[in-house]
Amino acid sequence: TYHGLATSCVIGAPGSDNGPIGVAPNAIIEGLKVTFGNFNVSPFKAYIDALRYGAATAAVINNSWGVAGYGVVAPNSSYYAPWFTALQSAVDGGRGGLGSVVVFAAGNDRASADDIGLQAITSDPRVIAVAATTEAGVVTDFSNPGAGLLTSTIGLNVLAPEPGLDSAYGYYIMY
Repeated sequence: TYHGLATSCVIGAPGSDNGPIGVAPNAIIEGLKVTFGNFNVSPFKAYIDALRYGAATAAVINNSWGVAGYGVVAPNSSYYAPWFTALQSAVDGGRGGLGSVVVFAAGNDRASADDIGLQAITSDPRVIAVAATTEAGVVTDFSNPGAGLLTSTIGLNVLAPEPGLDSAYGYYIMY
């Protein structure tokens, strides 16, 4: 998807041919698409499986998804508890036993008064929550606020490769 491409560009774009340069130029990016094809199984299981796979193969696991609404994800619920177990496993044993770094988008629900402190995943101390800024470094009007935000990065007018074109770039809003 274009969102994943733009996110990957913010992370690892090499800056070659006058193109954008990411926060970790030339990082190896591995994309995982989460689908919900089997509704006989918890749809959330796809996220858990992706986290487990990421912990086995990546040093940093970026998550550009989230949940909306107040207190939707409860760590002690039978539905979401496996996610938090997989998170602990990734932090403790990912990256060949060194522990994986888990990063999450803060969310896009500022207009609904959402806050990362209201979400168990983005407020988890094992997760680095990232806010979206404008190209001038000002937090966007859509990015969720919260005391647990650790950092921010551009999320508005992101210069990223156009899908299917070898050398064309376009600007993207990372909602």
